[in-house]
Amino acid sequence: MSHFTLTGIAPGAHMICFRPVSGWTTPPDQPVQISSGLITYASGQYVSWPVGALKFRLFPAGARYAGAMWRVDGGDWHPSHFTMLNLAPGTRRVAFKTVPCWVTPPPQDVTIVANETRDGSATYQPVTTGAVKVRLIPTAARDAGALWWVDDRPPRASHFTETGLEPGPHTLHFLALPGWCEPEEQIIVVAACQTTDVFAEYRRLGALKVRLLPEEARLGGAGWRLDNTGPWWPSHKTLFDLCAGPHWIEFQEVAGWQAPPAQTVEVPPLQTTLPIYTYVPALAGASADTIGEGEGEGDIGAAVKDVAEALLAAFATADADGDGKISLAEAQAHLETLTNGQFDALDLDGDGAVSEDELLAVTGAPAGCHANSPFGRSLYKLLSDALLIGLASGSHLLRQRL
Repeated sequence: MSHFTLTGIAPGAHMICFRPVSGWTTPPDQPVQISSGLITYASGQYVSWPVGALKFRLFPAGARYAGAMWRVDGGDWHPSHFTMLNLAPGTRRVAFKTVPCWVTPPPQDVTIVANETRDGSATYQPVTTGAVKVRLIPTAARDAGALWWVDDRPPRASHFTETGLEPGPHTLHFLALPGWCEPEEQIIVVAACQTTDVFAEYRRLGALKVRLLPEEARLGGAGWRLDNTGPWWPSHKTLFDLCAGPHWIEFQEVAGWQAPPAQTVEVPPLQTTLPIYTYVPALAGASADTIGEGEGEGDIGAAVKDVAEALLAAFATADADGDGKISLAEAQAHLETLTNGQFDALDLDGDGAVSEDELLAVTGAPAGCHANSPFGRSLYKLLSDALLIGLASGSHLLRQRL
């Protein structure tokens, strides 16, 4: 420090050095000769630089609250209204910090003048546009070249953020890829100073081949179609290049037949699914809730007989669990209009299910006359044995006459 006396220095030649101070010109080093028993005096002259200062104001207040700042030549950030001292004269570059939802002012070149404080200002503008970021899945589709674009802008890859969109509705488009079902066009609504995130899925293609039973229904004009659009297709028609996933299938009405209920069918990727749907004879007669009321014993009613005939025609299909009987749930799955009362009229033994024997009995045919029932098999064996006995007796009588 100035005016300090340093003692204990050995006699001889020494060098005095001066510490640099910001804003001042450092005196040059000085040689000095120290003599024993004497005090040697030395001095150095600091000369102040011609420096200036800079003060910047940032507008509006909302930008300042959001974190707007400024700095000189890549140095430290300073808040609005800060005064930076000891700036060497000349041209300095002032840059501004980026803050969310505000447009950053462009950099400014400011000339610093010695012994003056320059005032500067910059205005941030609110962001009036929004953005959209689209993520395409799965990875295999991206690897195959999946792209998207918004309105009439250039195509973009997955995870790209499209900026500068005016607030309001915009349309997303997707590139068609061989072997893939591209996402449908989407309308998105963009908000100012927000990024809308969108996930879009490419799906593999699959095929669907529908078979309709029985042949009589097919001859009557049975048909099907998908997703409530397009023509009615006949049985055994295969539709290719369908988007994998769920589709809505419905069936054409055919006079005298009850069409299967409309339902969802799943199309697997890269495969052909082969569902089978069955038409059943339509029911005739009065209301299903009143059939059989007030009728004589053994007179089941024409409508119930029609039910029995319909279930007989589709017995193998209706017997979903293969136990040889049709439960109420299985029957109603094939005949939606079937009521509990009708089913009870068919369930002659009251075990909660109907067999082929019971259905044959309701239709008027002798129970058990079909070859697959236990009684039918016993009757068949009895008749066969009788036939053999008859043949043997005839042969014995013939030999006696001879």
